[in-house]
Amino acid sequence: MTGGLVIIEGPVNDGNSALDYNGTFTVSGGTLLALRSSGMAMNVSETSTLGAFLLNGEEVVAGETLVIKTSSGEELLSYTTEKNSASLLFSSEDLKQGETYTVYAEGNELSEVSMTSLVTTMGASGMTPGGGNNPGGGKIPGGRP
Repeated sequence: MTGGLVIIEGPVNDGNSALDYNGTFTVSGGTLLALRSSGMAMNVSETSTLGAFLLNGEEVVAGETLVIKTSSGEELLSYTTEKNSASLLFSSEDLKQGETYTVYAEGNELSEVSMTSLVTTMGASGMTPGGGNNPGGGKIPGGRP
């Protein structure tokens, strides 16, 4: 992906994903938001030159507004969902390694994401390119009230 705005609301069953590739999916420009079930969730490839995070395990109900903000409160994205989802992939030139971002649904904090690497995965489940379990593991901090 080299530019533009791409928003995907993928399947809600765990046997499919909004993003499914074998090999690499490199992001070098634009903004990507992919929402879907968490069963086969995939992040972008490590070869990407833009920041990206995959957040698994926090459910968002259709009709809720998702907002992603920087630690200083700057809004990077606002989007009202059309389907239920349990996995969120966000990639943008605004995401920087070493920074922290907060994801909200309907004003409630879903998770705080620390970009420990340029491509960060938080939460259990998902797939890695070519199959296999995602090593992201762990519980997502800052659960919903």
